[in-house]
Amino acid sequence: MLIEKMERAIIDPEEDEISDDLAVCLAELLSRPQVPATIAALQKSYVTYTMPITASNAASITTLEARALLASTGTTGLRTWEAALYLGSYLSTTEGTLLVQNKTIIELGAGTGFLSILCAKHLGANYVLATDGSGEVVDDMFSNVYLNGLEGSDIVDPVVLKWGHALIDGIFESHSDTRTFDVALGADVVRSHSF
Repeated sequence: MLIEKMERAIIDPEEDEISDDLAVCLAELLSRPQVPATIAALQKSYVTYTMPITASNAASITTLEARALLASTGTTGLRTWEAALYLGSYLSTTEGTLLVQNKTIIELGAGTGFLSILCAKHLGANYVLATDGSGEVVDDMFSNVYLNGLEGSDIVDPVVLKWGHALIDGIFESHSDTRTFDVALGADVVRSHSF
């Protein structure tokens, strides 16, 4: 299809010709076996989101996520969902920024950590506890915190929070922090007994 479109674009065959290197590369790609859809859905890629903060300033957040994935291994947190993008757009407005600026925040079902990173890096939050019920998702969230230059900072803290489990010694058994939160965020928060 691509070669066909390129051939139709040729006006003078003596002057305009398809590069042999391009044709060889395309043939190579087309001859490779296709990855099964179940495996392709699990493949992760870097995605950069840009949020308008002010008329002259934009905030970029890069995440490593499985964009084609709906749910896997009992979680939906391996990708950024539209509700997080909409909430991020609202929080990026003047009115929304006032809700999180200089605040201590807990995000429930943080998934990729998009909202937590946005608040910590671009919207002036004092501290964000980014929680998710999946250890795999929280591990990936640490990678996303690193990708956005927040690793080693005390501003964002990804942790596992299993809903319905007893909270001992503070927020979590392994997290003895006793701080209180000014704001709780949640976008596309899902709790299912099957997960």
